[in-house]
Amino acid sequence: MISKHHHLKLLLLCFVSCSSGDEAAQKSQTEIVQPASSVDKLLIKEIQCEERVAESLAAKIAGQKPLDLKSPELSKYLSLIAQSLARHTSRPYFQYKVGILKDPSVNAYSASAGFLFVSEGLLKLSANEHELAGILAHELAHVAEKHVIQKSCEQRQIGIGETMARAMSRGGGEVGEVTSSYINQALETLLDIGLGPKLEGDADIMGVSLAHQAGYNAWALHDFLDRLAKQIETAKVPKSKTHPPFQERLKFLENFLKSEKFAKVSQLNDKVLAKRFKAAMKGMHP
Repeated sequence: MISKHHHLKLLLLCFVSCSSGDEAAQKSQTEIVQPASSVDKLLIKEIQCEERVAESLAAKIAGQKPLDLKSPELSKYLSLIAQSLARHTSRPYFQYKVGILKDPSVNAYSASAGFLFVSEGLLKLSANEHELAGILAHELAHVAEKHVIQKSCEQRQIGIGETMARAMSRGGGEVGEVTSSYINQALETLLDIGLGPKLEGDADIMGVSLAHQAGYNAWALHDFLDRLAKQIETAKVPKSKTHPPFQERLKFLENFLKSEKFAKVSQLNDKVLAKRFKAAMKGMHP
């Protein structure tokens, strides 16, 4: 049996490799990670607590679904997209990192704080960087609104503040026994139960707005979900038990996009995006 410490070691190896880059990228990450000087000590402590909880949850996800450790450049590419999007969120101080799961299903997960995951199946279905940005923006919305923590706490009937306090109960980076129970619930929420139509709908709306602010096509997430729904209908990809019903979800998202008058164009140079998308995804899109 592989220990949780081994999973954590693999996880950190993946995230260290995928977040390394040139000097400019590292400088950018440092600016994102460091909280503003006006952030009070209580908030800093809460951020540290959430990072500890998220690290343990991310290690458990990696224990359930193997990590792809052979695509560091692709992970780096995804992480830089996430970091550029994160600048427009209310929580830009985390160092956002994207791990790739060797999973043929089409899914993405947020383990809170800066830990994001996408499956190989999702990457193979994505058509361009705009769609990847929309997907990652959706996951960043879950982080910004603390959806995973909120849902898991509701299911265990405990408060978010209580969970964060318990995360520090043993010190030395260890997560207390009660908080470990919460982490197991969060893992079940992500992999088996799902966050539900309400929170997924909220993340869709926030995600497309975030992608638009960063210069991407706001309609790209809708395009991806629409194609995924059709692939599931024709049994080309398996249906995920954590995805809400697509018909209502797409209609809700489409109504929002039209009400906000989002154009189906990008503020970014599509030729540049297409070139770097093709280079980064060559292993997924032969």
